[in-house]
Amino acid sequence: MDRTAFAPAPGTPSTISKPARHTLSRTPKYSPPGTFASILRAQWSTDRPDVVHSHFWMSGVATELATRSLGIPVLQTFHSLGSAAHRHLGAADDSPSERTHLEPLIARGATHVIATSSDEIFDLVRQGSPRSRTTMVPSGVDTEAFTPEGPAAKKTAPHRLICVGRLVEQKGFDVAVAALASLPDTELVVIGGPPVAQLSTDEVAIRLVKLAERLASQIESNCWDGFRTANYRN
Repeated sequence: MDRTAFAPAPGTPSTISKPARHTLSRTPKYSPPGTFASILRAQWSTDRPDVVHSHFWMSGVATELATRSLGIPVLQTFHSLGSAAHRHLGAADDSPSERTHLEPLIARGATHVIATSSDEIFDLVRQGSPRSRTTMVPSGVDTEAFTPEGPAAKKTAPHRLICVGRLVEQKGFDVAVAALASLPDTELVVIGGPPVAQLSTDEVAIRLVKLAERLASQIESNCWDGFRTANYRN
């Protein structure tokens, strides 16, 4: 368990407890979080944090169970909701079935909820979460790290389109690949995904490559069609 301290204003909480970070799948197989909640409850009973900030829905379940009898304020950030994932992905959504049932309960049980978009707020309110206890804080960017100045990778074309994110269907990399067909003198760089050695067996990467090849074939075909309609002389 990591414990974060900060310089508070008078009368405000001075610490935030959060689970230590580990690299895990974003949609791991769901298992009852009672054991984790029991560990948290035991620790927080003797070393009480001022507020707990829970990230994602499974941590929210454990936090709700752990803090229920302790009266510790809980700040909940889902980052994404199961209802939105199911709406956009349909049958391709691999979230556990418990997710869409538990997220509204987690939101209503939290002291306050941080949503990352207005769309998420609308979903939370529709599910019964009080609007007065929900605040939108969009995902931020470290403006000291991400600046125009500094070393830059060489381009292979005059223009470069960059996409950053996990190599999963819902991130919309296919939209970028399709858009590339209409952008002359432009290269697409995807930052994210598995190691290079695993790309040849990654399902999403394979689909993106096939899409790019199909679009390239269509562009070439359309070019020849265009040439044939032109008036020309020898």
